Amino acid sequence: MSNLRETEYGVEVVPSKYEAGCLIAGAGFMLAVSAVLLYLARDFHIVKGILAAVVGLTGTVFFGGALVQALYILSSRRPLFEIREGILRRRRTEVALADIDEITFGWHAYRPAGMVFADLVVRTVQHKRYFFPTYNMVPETEIDKLVRARILPYATNACREKWEEQQGAATESRQ
Repeated sequence: MSNLRETEYGVEVVPSKYEAGCLIAGAGFMLAVSAVLLYLARDFHIVKGILAAVVGLTGTVFFGGALVQALYILSSRRPLFEIREGILRRRRTEVALADIDEITFGWHAYRPAGMVFADLVVRTVQHKRYFFPTYNMVPETEIDKLVRARILPYATNACREKWEEQQGAATESRQ
């Protein structure tokens, strides 16, 4: 099943059930491990107990947050983002395809969520950055298809060159 859903207005990017299941199972398992570690921290000696409590609490917050976010995204049944009438949009964020000067996909350090969830990061000719999160529920191959077919034909020449260069480097690193 493709993550790209054609509509009469354009194309929607929807989460993959398999990728979402993996995220929920992994986050649920790690949440359980973190909660058990937090519970058992009281039985350790003082230094080990404090360390176990800190790790358990951090894991509980981190993996609990990822689990809640994944469940919320899936329960809303809305597309993650869409391309409609020459505009890339997500909720209230809209970027004209002709204004896109650079586009990247993956983890980044521009915002904290970008270090956890892969985003489609768009920079416009006005040097503004916009983030279109995939929550690790859309494979890179699907994003590449979307960008090549629906975004690059309308973006600047520099954007096309940078995307090709980025994808070439990514392909070489996987081999």
